[in-house]
Amino acid sequence: MRGIRVLCIDDSMFIRSLLSKLFVSDLDIEEVKTANDGASAFLLLANWHPDIITLDVEMPRMNGLEVLKIIKERWDIPVVMLSSLTRTGADITIKALEVGAVDWVQKPENVFEEAAFETMTQELVNKIKTIAQMIKTRKSPESTQSTQSKKPLLKETGPDRDYITNEHFKRLVMESKWEPKGTTKLGYYLIAIGISTGGPSALNQVIPHLQKDMNAAMIIVQHMPATFTKVFAERLNSFSLVTVKEAQDGDTITKGVVYIVPGDKHIRLVETGSTTLKIKLDHYPKIGGFRPSAESLFYFTAETCKEKSVGIIMTGMGSDGSDNISMIKKYSGKTIAQDEASCVIFGMPHVAIQKGNVDFVVPLNKIVDKINEFIIR
Repeated sequence: MRGIRVLCIDDSMFIRSLLSKLFVSDLDIEEVKTANDGASAFLLLANWHPDIITLDVEMPRMNGLEVLKIIKERWDIPVVMLSSLTRTGADITIKALEVGAVDWVQKPENVFEEAAFETMTQELVNKIKTIAQMIKTRKSPESTQSTQSKKPLLKETGPDRDYITNEHFKRLVMESKWEPKGTTKLGYYLIAIGISTGGPSALNQVIPHLQKDMNAAMIIVQHMPATFTKVFAERLNSFSLVTVKEAQDGDTITKGVVYIVPGDKHIRLVETGSTTLKIKLDHYPKIGGFRPSAESLFYFTAETCKEKSVGIIMTGMGSDGSDNISMIKKYSGKTIAQDEASCVIFGMPHVAIQKGNVDFVVPLNKIVDKINEFIIR
């Protein structure tokens, strides 16, 4: 199989030069071309087909979102966005992910800071190689082999190795005396979702279809920076029947509300009465490289809501959530995994399925129907 072809679109000559050198130095990347704006990129794409494109969000004349829309319409090549943490950058990036960008990488505030730039580039290369591999695998004749025989796409921790394992997390819970008593009776269901790469687009096909009077509350861990989770919650809320909000420390879980866990925060659920739960946001170490982590969400959902819990693991690289979703199943709650065909990256669901922790595997467009089967009783 030939190497990966990459097109880098960025108005900064400095960024184009650095990324080009970085990509060329990787043995898995065969060819790199660059463009300083959308128009130049379109000329290249007329006669050359890369496997993947990196695209700057904020560019003069035609911004990244406008360029992305044309690329998806004409060539349908996977695109990874490069975004700053500004409100403008977050707004455009969220819209880009809704339009069809497969993922994004956060630009450092100072690109001249060597350590920060190295962190970004290592994450970018990892995502490029994983996504390109997935696309090639789907197009190859071998892609018809059974899901069970495939190797899951596990790695999504990037260069950050300062994290604890799930077992260390459980020990932390015990030592900190955070273990719920499990005596709370909400009177409705609590749905917990863990999702990563491809999440914004997928959730746009789930959350707006939930009924306003649903007999459940929902909490979502979507791997995103803090600025992004707030913008994403606001976007989802603007076209959903249910209320969607970024979770805040001290929020009382309320039926009919969807909570997005803030970036760089873990969530715990605290029993505050016989029928009430409150959200506690913490900054304890990353679990398996992630904060927020679906492992923490599934753990506290299972321990507080028992048979009234529903765990859903959706598109994303890595294996976050694949262990503790089993606790929901153990307490007779229901567990769902998004199927391979509708995932952008079949990593998290694949691992959970392989571990035997999933009751139902369903396509994206059937997830709401499956939820309703559980909560309308």
